Amino acid sequence: MPVLDNPILPCIRCPMPPVPQPIKQKRYPWSFSTEKRMTIAAGFWHRNGVLLCSDSQQEGGSTKIYGPKIGFFECPGGKIGIAFAGNVRLALSAIDHCSSRLKSVPPSDTVAELDAELETCYRRAVFSHPLYGKDEALGYSLLISFWDRGRQASSMFVTQEHTMSACYDRFQAIGIGFELANVLARPFAFDEMEEEEVLALAAYVLAQVKENVPGCGGISQFIAMRNDGAVSPRLSIVTEQIEDIAARYDKAAHRLLFSMIGSGDMAFNEAMLEFGNTARDLKDAWRKARDSNPEVSRYLLLTKDVPSRPQPSPEPPARSDES
Repeated sequence: MPVLDNPILPCIRCPMPPVPQPIKQKRYPWSFSTEKRMTIAAGFWHRNGVLLCSDSQQEGGSTKIYGPKIGFFECPGGKIGIAFAGNVRLALSAIDHCSSRLKSVPPSDTVAELDAELETCYRRAVFSHPLYGKDEALGYSLLISFWDRGRQASSMFVTQEHTMSACYDRFQAIGIGFELANVLARPFAFDEMEEEEVLALAAYVLAQVKENVPGCGGISQFIAMRNDGAVSPRLSIVTEQIEDIAARYDKAAHRLLFSMIGSGDMAFNEAMLEFGNTARDLKDAWRKARDSNPEVSRYLLLTKDVPSRPQPSPEPPARSDES
């Protein structure tokens, strides 16, 4: 513990009173002091492939705008979906370079060339920038889904500054909303989930992050990369219904949890009854909201493919990480 010399009593060394510190959540293992993380994007494995999602808030200086931060393109090796968080201009530039580069690459070299192009773009745009190390808004991160035409399987990757690595976890998030997204999604990390279930989880996670984390907002966007090569069109789902349903469910679930602490059964039985009634009401409300949104209904029809177990992501070739 730090010690202070008391100037009035020089012969006495007294410990400094503890200063209350803000509560800090565990930081993302590859957060960087030179990278200002903004917004939220996440990727989920499911039985049929990979689902990427993001919010749509984009910030630059004192301005706040809304726009897409998720999409996909095709190349000889297959199809690539990308969601990003961080510097919008530099991230989009890197994606454009990758799209152009991979059009002329043999299918077997897709992952290696994607890795190399992303490194080149980051070094050129961020590491070589005169304000690198001073401007926190220069950095960006990418989440990538890749459908391999040869393997007929989907993979997921994440970038760490200039390095791309394979994702073997069922959930991965980037951006300033990572910590809360991690808390909400990790309990399902080892569950074998269908795409429709993952869509509901992703929508819930994004709704909670946008509600509670500054810098995240706008509509939620989703794109599915399936193991049979099907890619959903970019889908924007309005999440007001999910936010309302989630808030009511959370309150009922917490009341049930707290009622277990008491020794009497009356409060618990009342909470259990309320929870059951609330769950049934919310089920009906979600069914009506889903059926009234044709865009969601069409999307859910695409989630009924024959299940196919996700394949491990191929690792990009090893190379030097020195910057």
